[in-house]
Amino acid sequence: MTSSALERRQALLHDRDQQVLDLLREDTPLKNIARMVGMPLDHCKVLCYKLIKDHDLAYDSAGAAKAAQDQMPIGVTSDSDKVRHRLANLLYDARQKDHALTIAGATGLTSKQQRLASERPYRHDWTLGELERFARYLEIPFPEFCRKIFAC
Repeated sequence: MTSSALERRQALLHDRDQQVLDLLREDTPLKNIARMVGMPLDHCKVLCYKLIKDHDLAYDSAGAAKAAQDQMPIGVTSDSDKVRHRLANLLYDARQKDHALTIAGATGLTSKQQRLASERPYRHDWTLGELERFARYLEIPFPEFCRKIFAC
């Protein structure tokens, strides 16, 4: 690396560290910090704990994570709010009619995941496969299910 490339890299790393430090001071959960700065979670944890130690911060990772559990995830807008709540309502209705093990076998969602997805919509990120299996469980053709869920 040339000295200018090295200097640029060091400046970028310093900017990233400063951004992480600001987020730590705001009691942002580690998982959200990793998403916001584009780092793997394990590497982000190491960096955060180093910054906490170096700057003598009073950061409670468990408290920050617990406080953020019902908030919208980072990068998700209110546009998906209706979609998540429609899915939660459908899953809640299914759980009232059928046993969690039956739904788990049909959708691949464990009973804990079902509870979180129906009671706390922001705690479960649905995969496309889960959506398709859930539509099959509800006996709704997948394209129709998508239109129903994603309708504005």
